[in-house]
Amino acid sequence: MSDVPKTWVVRSPRGTFAEDWEEAGIVAIGYGGIGGDLSGVKDYKTAVERITADSGRTSFKKNQIWQVARFATEPKEGERVLTYDTSRREYLHGKIGAYQFDASPDARMPHVRAATWEGRFSRDALSTAAKNGLGSLQTVFTPREEIASEIDRVIRGDQTTTTANPSGESDSEETEDGISAGDYESLNTQAVELIKDRVMGLGDDEMEHLVAGILRAMGFKTRVSPVGSDRGRDVVASPDGLGFGHPRIVVEVKHRRGATSAPAIRGLSGAMTPSDRGLFVSTGGFTKDARYEADRANPPITLIDSDELVELLTENYPSTDPQTKALVPLKPLYWPA
Repeated sequence: MSDVPKTWVVRSPRGTFAEDWEEAGIVAIGYGGIGGDLSGVKDYKTAVERITADSGRTSFKKNQIWQVARFATEPKEGERVLTYDTSRREYLHGKIGAYQFDASPDARMPHVRAATWEGRFSRDALSTAAKNGLGSLQTVFTPREEIASEIDRVIRGDQTTTTANPSGESDSEETEDGISAGDYESLNTQAVELIKDRVMGLGDDEMEHLVAGILRAMGFKTRVSPVGSDRGRDVVASPDGLGFGHPRIVVEVKHRRGATSAPAIRGLSGAMTPSDRGLFVSTGGFTKDARYEADRANPPITLIDSDELVELLTENYPSTDPQTKALVPLKPLYWPA
């Protein structure tokens, strides 16, 4: 596997900054800017010492210090970098560049590396084992060699199957004190991705019934259109189930990998009456033009991507009917308060 590029994965909060990073040609992390500018630091150990000395605070966890030090010093320019776009369920891939520090007052993630983004690939192109292996709870990590090799094959278009990590267990890295890294937010993010994998495995008709089931759990009565006769209305939800009561919600469901664009939003708008409310569910996410179109739509249209769909599902899951639970079976996980 020596010909496989060294691969780094940098996670943004809930995977929500991927599109911004793609446009800016960067990848970044935050942690409150601990340690300040590390541009002159060349090795990990020195970076840890600098951050520890400069912070002057004990509120920073050791893992946060290690993550910043690693990000600033360990990736070599030209090595492969990945980050995950949760709304589109795609990994951006490219080459990592030089470290710099963003000292502007409003910088949320001031520790920055340049990135030459070369493309995207779908999470669904990976084996289950690789998906689990990329679920590390670290912000900055390197996947195991067999997973890096599978990623390389996917990027090169090689469809060779793989059995990386046949046990299916996650390769969550451990911190230097031997304790598994991460917290509730990280575990929740990982759980959301696993639920999204299950949701993405549904058929088009099943997805429409899942959306209808969530709306029923929220107090609406729903009607799902027969296949091929929706005229832009896959689901209609209303208080009375007949569409006479208000609000009447007209729902369009697009279950596909590609992002939904502005013309589809205009199509839903054309299927609505002035008193309707629109809901567009796209498991492939939305383009910026689509979001702009929805913001200016009249009647109003709300956009729901796969992240928001899973959030609605988990929030309302206890109230869903057995048919909806059968589509995506879930079980609760309790966490110490």
